[in-house]
Amino acid sequence: MGCNNCKQKKGTQKSQKKSTGEKVGNIPVKEIPIIPGIDINGEFSGNILLKLVTFIILIGALPLIFIVLLLQVFTTFFLPNFTVKKGFMGVVRKILRKFTAFRIDREIKKRDKEFRDNIGYEDLDIYSIEEEEEITK
Repeated sequence: MGCNNCKQKKGTQKSQKKSTGEKVGNIPVKEIPIIPGIDINGEFSGNILLKLVTFIILIGALPLIFIVLLLQVFTTFFLPNFTVKKGFMGVVRKILRKFTAFRIDREIKKRDKEFRDNIGYEDLDIYSIEEEEEITK
């Protein structure tokens, strides 16, 4: 069933899927191209904007990497006793301590402002508190 065109297309697809005729032992070998035909012709699929942004980011990152490497070489040659790790960690710890102290102070001020107008329990004489005797059995 079907028209001749469809049968011919199916026949060519089946013949393309068959092996090239080479055999290793009794197993036919199928040829797998290393570079697909689409890539050879220059018809790359995908988002060109993504590729462009990635390229720009990589080009921008290279100078930063070079600067860091130059600073590392400079500190190694001219400041051999200077350890970047201890100094850097000390600075980070100071920043974290100051930031946490700032946040705690801000939270305390916020609570003071929130509960400033509340009356205390010391001034309330509505309730009388009586101590009960302990009951022993």
